[in-house]
Amino acid sequence: MGDMSFYLFEMIRSGHFAIMHQRFIVVFTQILPIFALRSHFSLKGIAQLYSVSFPIYYLTSYLLCGSLFKNDRMALVLLLFLILFSTHSHYWAASELGLGIAGLLVLLAFITRDSDFFRMHPVIDYSIILIGMSCLAFAHPLMLFPISFSLGFFWMANPAFRRRIVVAGSVYILALTIKFVFFKEPYEHGSFGGLKNIVRLFPNYLFLFSNKQFVKHCLGIYLFIPVSSLWILWVYRQNVYKWKRYLFLTFMIGYLLLINISYPYENTQSFYIENLYLVLGVFMAFPIVYDLLPVNTLRNWIFPITGIFFFICFIRIWNDHAFYTSHINWERGLIQQVGNQKVILESRNLPSDSMVFSWSVPYETWFLSTLEQGRTASIAVHDKYETLNVDSVTDPKRFIANWISYKYAVLKPPYFLFKDSISQYQWILK
Repeated sequence: MGDMSFYLFEMIRSGHFAIMHQRFIVVFTQILPIFALRSHFSLKGIAQLYSVSFPIYYLTSYLLCGSLFKNDRMALVLLLFLILFSTHSHYWAASELGLGIAGLLVLLAFITRDSDFFRMHPVIDYSIILIGMSCLAFAHPLMLFPISFSLGFFWMANPAFRRRIVVAGSVYILALTIKFVFFKEPYEHGSFGGLKNIVRLFPNYLFLFSNKQFVKHCLGIYLFIPVSSLWILWVYRQNVYKWKRYLFLTFMIGYLLLINISYPYENTQSFYIENLYLVLGVFMAFPIVYDLLPVNTLRNWIFPITGIFFFICFIRIWNDHAFYTSHINWERGLIQQVGNQKVILESRNLPSDSMVFSWSVPYETWFLSTLEQGRTASIAVHDKYETLNVDSVTDPKRFIANWISYKYAVLKPPYFLFKDSISQYQWILK
């Protein structure tokens, strides 16, 4: 779906990693499909290895936290982050924000490890922190918030970690500055356009669609957000937790308002905004694991807690699969209908009740048709026919996507099976 079909397309087309917007963290999930591609696996084999790379990445992160660094609490934070309230985001595995947060938790497990158990030379120790925080600076712009919260949390929790925390925070700020000064990314700059709503919508924040929808979900699929928050605040009412209480409230309220004001409208996809909400899971998981669960019986709590959360998470994900299944089924029907032609669909006529991204339809239908029909469908989507490059439309040996076209010569079998090279694209209004 969406980005994953595009990344798979680009990996197979180029034979290299598909890194977009300088978010290098995706490399960890592309090692297996690149290996499969260079070992001449089938399209199905490459796709399956790409798919399984995501749970492998998170499982590896968990094992690094709990088994290598013997940091059971950080491993449990990772588990809670993944299953606390995630639902729609399950269907958008390629999110760099989720990958970045898992990487952050591994690095924090290293920073807060028991030094007596896992000794390292200071040069190696700080080199790992330098490399890790530099990579996280490029993972996703919103990594600023889970990094700031977690470093602040550990600054308050244990003075023994403060030197490493200062180093980690300083490296992240430096790397982030270098990124914005020397590696400007137009896509990320455009993503911050929603911040203008803070001024434009002031002071009418309360009744935004995004806020009303979030409150509605808090009575359903996001029930663990208010329940966990109230539990945390009940424990944090004690004066000993005063600064942690302020930290928790500031980040929970501030971040939630930032996202809902930046994306206030009804047309924001559920999986997209939920992916941004996942940062809230970090704000809740740290207090739950480090301050609410009994210290001496943590291991006894891991299985029942995660078992309950996982079961409920599974039910949520299963109940909400219909939208994503209908999208794939619509594309299968489209391939059956026009798969033998080269067609361009008008984006405004696409089915809104089952449409994920219109820009990814060419890549998704490429994958489905090649895998299931034994021929590659040439189906493009555009807003206006007039904006298309005439040479691309009339060239019978080109594959058109939304912002680029590819010559058949660079799209090699058996991953691209074109049988329509004698016709040009036809515009379909309906």
